[in-house]
Amino acid sequence: MKEEIFIIIGSAIAFIAITYINYTYFGGTNVIAGVSLLTSIAPYLIYKSIRAARAKKLEDIFNNFLFDLGNIMETKISLVQAMGSMRERDYGILSPYIKKLYVDISWGVPFFDAFVKMGKSTKSKLIDKSISVIIGSFVSGGNLKKIFNAVGLHVRELTKVKETVRSKVKTIIITTYLIFFGLLFSLIIIKENFLPALTTISKSNEALLSDTNQLLFYLIIIQAFFAGIVTGEMAEGNAFVGVKHSLVLVSMAIIVYGLFT
Repeated sequence: MKEEIFIIIGSAIAFIAITYINYTYFGGTNVIAGVSLLTSIAPYLIYKSIRAARAKKLEDIFNNFLFDLGNIMETKISLVQAMGSMRERDYGILSPYIKKLYVDISWGVPFFDAFVKMGKSTKSKLIDKSISVIIGSFVSGGNLKKIFNAVGLHVRELTKVKETVRSKVKTIIITTYLIFFGLLFSLIIIKENFLPALTTISKSNEALLSDTNQLLFYLIIIQAFFAGIVTGEMAEGNAFVGVKHSLVLVSMAIIVYGLFT
């Protein structure tokens, strides 16, 4: 939470500073205005995108952890001993959470309380929900080994379904990019060929031309941003992961539109 607050405050300060410099020394150019807008939102969205990608990696490893935990429970050892064995294995970015889980239960924290704490600390809704299902099933009288294996299988199958969906929407991603660039160049054609004709009709239309140019620029920036977000939601099931698409599209919009400003 503190990280998010610092990022938001830093982004706001950067936005104000760049906007001030733009209107004080450059007369409010479109390209710099676009950069200031990008600066205000990009850091936070990148942070959320990194968090989402990290949660996905944790989910991919978590099902293996459940299967291994279920198998080791067959030896009839205690949970503390099982976790002591599990912490020695390499589970990548999940390993610190497993070691913390072992420390908690070895100090007398009830296993399921420590397990819930672990799920919340990963910031993954899937892991948190899976742990809730495990606890609910065990309280209802289920076999712990079977529960671990069943939930692990569910997580694995759910991950496979997500991967299948992502592979099928690559065509949609390409289509989204093509539509965006089609709109971008259509607006540039309007700006370069039709709007200048207004000034030849009447000098009073020069102000209107300037305002329209500004409006078209912000229109294409907004379109680029939300096109990326929608693409991320369709392709990877997470709008924040779509930030990478938004940054690409917004950057291209600023560069291409700026060349004709």
